[in-house]
Amino acid sequence: ARGANKLNAAYAFDGPELLVRTVEYNTGLHIDHYAEIGFGGFASIVDAVGGVEMDIPKGFKDKKSGADFKAGKQTLNGEQALAFVRTRYALPGSDLDRTKNQQKFLAALAHQVATPSTVLNP
Repeated sequence: ARGANKLNAAYAFDGPELLVRTVEYNTGLHIDHYAEIGFGGFASIVDAVGGVEMDIPKGFKDKKSGADFKAGKQTLNGEQALAFVRTRYALPGSDLDRTKNQQKFLAALAHQVATPSTVLNP
């Protein structure tokens, strides 16, 4: 009951509980559990799995973070991965392209960690 706002405003207003209720209300999905990970934790997870292999179709340089991504396959470490998923102003589609990059990254991470060796030897 806070009016029309962006989804991330729910977290800012009242923390993860309001965000969960907001997502459930707007999607009809039920959320049993969630994990809250800060920037440092995100980078640590990426480093713990040995980095994440990404195929970046078109290179870009983020003036804000200094990150410089070349086109092609590469393994991103935690710091690079964080810059990759946070970059928006260096991309022509800004927020939309950032969201696409976040989705690509999460898919690559999930694919990488869902191998038989990872499942059998966590």
